[in-house]
Amino acid sequence: MISMSPTTSIALALLAGYMISAYAYPGIAMLESTTRGWRSVVRRLVVLLVQATVALPVLGLTGQCTLLVILSVALAAQWPLIASPQTLRRFTRIQSYHLIGLLLAWILLAWSPVPQAAPGTPWSAAMPHGPAWISWALSLGLVAFVLRGGMVITALVLRLFPSLPLDPDAARMGRTVGLLERALTLLLVVLGQWSAVALVVAAKSLARFEALKERHFAEYYLIGTLTSLLLASLGGLALRACLIP
Repeated sequence: MISMSPTTSIALALLAGYMISAYAYPGIAMLESTTRGWRSVVRRLVVLLVQATVALPVLGLTGQCTLLVILSVALAAQWPLIASPQTLRRFTRIQSYHLIGLLLAWILLAWSPVPQAAPGTPWSAAMPHGPAWISWALSLGLVAFVLRGGMVITALVLRLFPSLPLDPDAARMGRTVGLLERALTLLLVVLGQWSAVALVVAAKSLARFEALKERHFAEYYLIGTLTSLLLASLGGLALRACLIP
């Protein structure tokens, strides 16, 4: 588990809440929404609820209120982007608003008495199980980021490099293969079995052997695979740090 100070614990709690709410269903659906209907409002309320719940062990009531107010403003700033085309740039802007809001909340909460459960009570004494809670929440968020978020990010990266058109069945199969690829890579990295990651890539390439003879598809395939593996590897390293003392 991660050893953390009160300041670090607040930052990690906010980060864990962000990854769970933004990359686990239905948070990532904010990216997929193209209308400003009631569903978008509900999704933002779910994001606020998840973020506040994850941060509960490290924030008092005043801290929770501060977080919700700042994050509400950050989510409201995303509103004009809802109906815009789904691109990597749009995705980055939406997530940056969320992260900037969390950064402002962390600055206010980390250097004030707000996070303390009671005046003069150290966080470590008031919340003895806080570090374990944050480690497991961060682990869950990393898994959601790699599996669900990795699918969205990889798809948006591939839109920058259009290849031959794929029929819906082939596209659905590709997303499933990518999900399994990231899941296996994540598990292997956590276990420290880096050499076995090559077997995952080899198995995937073998199934596409004939198609890879076409240059444009091969480049498209390589960009998608490398993006997916990079996200899974980085997520695996972070998850390993959370789980292994």
